[in-house]
Amino acid sequence: ADGLPEDFAQALAQTPDRYLWVGTSGGLVRFDGVRFALFDRESEPAFRDDSIYSLFTAKDGTLWAGTEGGGLLRYRGGAFRSFGAADGLSNGFVRVIFEDNRGRLWIGTDGGLFQMVGESLVRIDGRGGVPQMNVHSICEDREGRLLVGGWGLLVLTEGRADYYTSSLSLADNSIRTIRQTADGATWIGTISGLRRIEGGMRGDPFSAPHLIGDVNVCALLEDRSGQLWIGTYGHGVLLLRDGRVVKKY
Repeated sequence: ADGLPEDFAQALAQTPDRYLWVGTSGGLVRFDGVRFALFDRESEPAFRDDSIYSLFTAKDGTLWAGTEGGGLLRYRGGAFRSFGAADGLSNGFVRVIFEDNRGRLWIGTDGGLFQMVGESLVRIDGRGGVPQMNVHSICEDREGRLLVGGWGLLVLTEGRADYYTSSLSLADNSIRTIRQTADGATWIGTISGLRRIEGGMRGDPFSAPHLIGDVNVCALLEDRSGQLWIGTYGHGVLLLRDGRVVKKY
């Protein structure tokens, strides 16, 4: 009623011009604090799908948007540009967009991990010993390793790729979120629970026991005091302090 095309908001981002962007199932919305402006297939020729699943603001201020089947969108200089199969993006469901410390852009889809090279997308998985995978989360740790989670965990360093899977269950092998906290620990959230890997990645992360089990973990955020907030499917929001859940919301 206030200007959103749909009540299903899937992603949020803010650009340097202070606009708030909302990815909805009915289009991309820009909010200036008073009014909503809608961008969709009717108003923008670059849009191939109205459902915006992921948003990311790059260091140079460029806004990137991933759609549920229509590929990748770039908003720069007041104009949209789409990237799809003709640009090397062989899967149009873009779940995650990430920029590493070297300024390289990575795109995770339902069918592959891609790196932006110039104006083209190059697929990284499915070759060189790296299996094909879907991608739900991308994180870069302090040592410059790219941690890619989806069906299993892919760890990319310069000239090397290591891939790990869980033998515990199919749900345990389905990674939804990865984050490294200020104390150096790496956290991995799967459909079946949450792991903490002390001191970061050292070998097989699935060898670490569940800190929290039987919970579908989908989002992680560390606050300024070092507490970890855990978003779940079906169990609300959990607050973790000193290795134990202290509150549920």
